[in-house]
Amino acid sequence: MQKNTNNPQKGWRMSATLAAALILSCTTAIGPAASAVASTQVAKTAAVPNAQLVPVVFLPVVMSSYPLQTIFGAEMSNIAPAGGLAQVTDARMNWVRKNGLVWSNVEPTEGDRNWTALANLEQEMKNASANGLKMILIVRSAPTWAQLINGVFCGPVRADKTAAFGNFMFDVVKRYSVAPYNVKHWEIWNEPDVAYQIRVSDTEEFGCFGDLTAPNYGGGRFAQLLQGAYPRIKQADPDAQVLVGGLLMDCIPISAGKGCGARTPPSDPTASLFLEGILSGGGGSFFDGVAFHGYDTYRGGLGKYGQGGFNSSWDTTGPSVHAKAQFLKQVLAKYGFASKALYNTETGVGCAAGCGPDSINTMAYYMMESFAGALAEGLTAQIAYSTLNPSSWLDTNLLNNDLTPRPHMIALKTAATKFQDASFVKYVTTYPGVKIYELTRRGKRFWVAKSLDGTQRTISLPSTPTGIFDPFGNAVPVPINALLSIGIQPLYIDWN
Repeated sequence: MQKNTNNPQKGWRMSATLAAALILSCTTAIGPAASAVASTQVAKTAAVPNAQLVPVVFLPVVMSSYPLQTIFGAEMSNIAPAGGLAQVTDARMNWVRKNGLVWSNVEPTEGDRNWTALANLEQEMKNASANGLKMILIVRSAPTWAQLINGVFCGPVRADKTAAFGNFMFDVVKRYSVAPYNVKHWEIWNEPDVAYQIRVSDTEEFGCFGDLTAPNYGGGRFAQLLQGAYPRIKQADPDAQVLVGGLLMDCIPISAGKGCGARTPPSDPTASLFLEGILSGGGGSFFDGVAFHGYDTYRGGLGKYGQGGFNSSWDTTGPSVHAKAQFLKQVLAKYGFASKALYNTETGVGCAAGCGPDSINTMAYYMMESFAGALAEGLTAQIAYSTLNPSSWLDTNLLNNDLTPRPHMIALKTAATKFQDASFVKYVTTYPGVKIYELTRRGKRFWVAKSLDGTQRTISLPSTPTGIFDPFGNAVPVPINALLSIGIQPLYIDWN
């Protein structure tokens, strides 16, 4: 809530007694001059029975919870009106992710800084900050003079150049952590756990820091990069948050007895062990959080999705955010870093074939489920991919080319509104075959519920809800007898 400065009569009002008490309680903080004004106001008010006073001071205790926050956001190719900026802010998202700071463009010659290469990105940073969005900015691409493998920009950095990367990051953070840019979250590389031996191109936007032949899968080299960068980043901005670049984690390692080895052909077993390589290589004290990517794939039916590499699916574990977050927690705890923050910086349901209304509505259902799952797993941020990517990768774009919202964007907006300022409480296990997240928002309880296998089930609610809504925010009739029929479509169930 904010004061209406154009018309005070539409602002907050309070009784004379309460106003006097609040003003007097502030006199120490606001100084002698203001105290004299306050005393005059109290005297004038006391002389007029039942008078009302429009206060001129808004106390921090009144404003402390505004604006309301969510952990949700979206990746944007262009943080500008043409890229869907208005639609993202209208959806009440608080986060935006940008894959855009290319080290090799800014420092093509060691020690030089070509800041003009970031002119467009600088405007996008300003746009994000001006709209109250917290940006996660990816830094990637080794210059030719810093490459371990010649010509591979997405690959590892030479050990003797990690200090140079630290110097570069010091200058970057010093420049962009302050107004008008205000960037505080720095994601080092994007999907670095992808091995350079299986890269598609030398300059691609994802990873290839990994190494199929290294005993620590390339994670040790990445630890060296973090060791060179982290102290310098913190020196430039103590409030900066350094994230291990969004780990792809295609599958659970073969050594765990499932996942990669069960696929045909078996997937690269190195990806999910990359973090372990970072930690065993001494990198655990040189990052604040781990970013990862939690995608699922459409499986040819309404509400059906899954991620084979982590053995998760719509009718068992739910969204892969659960399996991946729990795996990461186990690895971090093994090395004594259980308190590290987790960020799901790319999420969605990809559709490679057979895309249509069912796949799009599955994406919409998934937004609701995976956002509840992100809160249940205690994530710091959950980023939907992508707002308006020119390639429309696997049909995941949230917006059409004319910037109108697709169904899963409407569902995302509903979820961001519903989950705003909400906290996960527990899983409700009373009803067999039904998955229920219980959450609370400002003292009010609500559920996110669906039939786990899609079979229509009738459940007896503990009491009559005050409202029931579908993933798009449409009201569903509240049953008088508290018997609710629930199927593959998840529902919000509200109580006062």
